[in-house]
Amino acid sequence: MGTPKQFLFLELFMQLLRIAFGKNMVCYWDMKSSIGYRYSKFTSNHLIQGSANCSHLVYASAHFDAITFEIHFPQHDPPLPIFKPKTLKQSHPKLKVYLSLGGDDDANDKYDQLKYLHLMEGSEHAQQKFIIRTIKFLKLHQFDGLDLAFPLPRNQPSQQSNIGAFLNDVNRMWGSPTTTTQFSKFRPLFRKFLAAVKEACGRNNFQLTLTVLPNVNSSHYYDVSEIHKNVEFINLFAFDFNTPERNPNEADYSAPLYFNAQPRRQPYANVDFQVNYWLQNGCPGNKLNLGVASYGRAWKLTIESGLSGTPIVEDTQGPANFGKMKAHNSLLSWATICKHIPPRRLYGRPLMEYTDRYGNYAFRVANLNNTGGIWISYDGPKFAATKAKYAMDKTLGGVVLYDLSRDDFRGQCCGIDFPILQSIRKVLNVIK
Repeated sequence: MGTPKQFLFLELFMQLLRIAFGKNMVCYWDMKSSIGYRYSKFTSNHLIQGSANCSHLVYASAHFDAITFEIHFPQHDPPLPIFKPKTLKQSHPKLKVYLSLGGDDDANDKYDQLKYLHLMEGSEHAQQKFIIRTIKFLKLHQFDGLDLAFPLPRNQPSQQSNIGAFLNDVNRMWGSPTTTTQFSKFRPLFRKFLAAVKEACGRNNFQLTLTVLPNVNSSHYYDVSEIHKNVEFINLFAFDFNTPERNPNEADYSAPLYFNAQPRRQPYANVDFQVNYWLQNGCPGNKLNLGVASYGRAWKLTIESGLSGTPIVEDTQGPANFGKMKAHNSLLSWATICKHIPPRRLYGRPLMEYTDRYGNYAFRVANLNNTGGIWISYDGPKFAATKAKYAMDKTLGGVVLYDLSRDDFRGQCCGIDFPILQSIRKVLNVIK
């Protein structure tokens, strides 16, 4: 068993290798995708094929019990099939397979979020019990590392139709003395907790990474200048800023690359702001991976939404269904979206697609009977490559794709399997 100094030397050596020879291509895999039906089902063969293009594969997600601290995969009927990391590494010996703990699936209510805050505030005995259970679970399933993706409380969406509410929201999230006092205690608590997890992972030959979930305010919980020292890298999920659940009455870019200074937009709800926040507050660029989503968010358009489709689109009615493919929580995979963009046309009226410096969107206006209207924000293969180029220009550590199962893994649209993943890899110098 190596000493802490040996592990530190190994980590520094691996960082130098990444800087010299390539970037991280981190791929998330949602285990629930394996229970789909027909063409939406993501099989073990798809996982093996897709992960061949990744430097790291992250299983999403495991949860923990708030009382016993036992780690478990989400309960599901039928049970989720677990593809052993050992099986994957037989096909890809250099692939690093990590377990993500937390994620959006463990944030269904306030209680689920609070248990993560209570863990950070808990006694050293409670935290060590959690760490022991976690290490045991990693060993049992033969993972290479742990990814902490804590679903901490999120920023509340502004009432965008009310400029006064918007200004109050900005003040509340980014500088209000009351907010600063309320949340500042979590930064040292999380830093100390992360150091304890890192020490245990190092003793047991596991790597540790951190994922910042969408709309979690980094200034509340993360001491950016310090926590990067205890992780291999940080995955910044800079997407889902606007969704039909958060903003049901107005459709807008879900993951804009830059700030579009149009009234009512939040200045921090874009990739560029989030990346610069981490860099300017002391996180080395090579420790930061930019998150790209392989799915879109779909709003229902009405006759009152107009004909142009130019965001911000008003008078929407929350999440939309899309033909025979119903959008789950407004989420549509790229494989579903691309079938409706000309020249392809699966059924019904095709979508009109537009791209600008902020992002992609496609829409179809509502019929006279107020049906059939839909507006979708997404990152297709071309704009995913644009974001990868942005990550390269910022000298970031790489890109993280969420997730493999929502890419076009059957190559139904352009004849290429995993086109979003492949487009990112072409920009990054990834070692297979």
